[in-house]
Amino acid sequence: VYKRQIIVLPEGILVFKLREALKQIARPNQLLIISEFEPEASWQVWRAMKRNQTIVALADAMVLVQAGEKGGTFEAGKAALKLKKPLFVVAFEKKHASNSGNQHFLSKGAYALKRDKTTLAPNISSIVEMVKSKHKDRQQLPLLNLTD
Repeated sequence: VYKRQIIVLPEGILVFKLREALKQIARPNQLLIISEFEPEASWQVWRAMKRNQTIVALADAMVLVQAGEKGGTFEAGKAALKLKKPLFVVAFEKKHASNSGNQHFLSKGAYALKRDKTTLAPNISSIVEMVKSKHKDRQQLPLLNLTD
């Protein structure tokens, strides 16, 4: 369990309300909420896209589960490549429109995430090892996954 959490807002800080599900697990003294927008700015698509780039910039690595060939997830993957952040992408066996962006990133050098054929568990050990080695002097690993 991670003790510190960061929420990066796609809106102004004065508009933000902590969702009920997060209230159950968040500890206020270990929660950092940041926004790069005007305090009263409302949610808009372009702000969410900008926020995704900020999340990537703050991260040690990005895990891309499923992306089409346009949209916020695809743009975040492009930002990870541009910022030279390790990009781990799920390699689907069956390709369809909702995961067509994944192949794009795999062809650009992203690390493929696949399931072990025996255990069916995802091969995430490479992500964990990479982050551990980067933070070997820290007692605790940083938060790897930021969500809406």
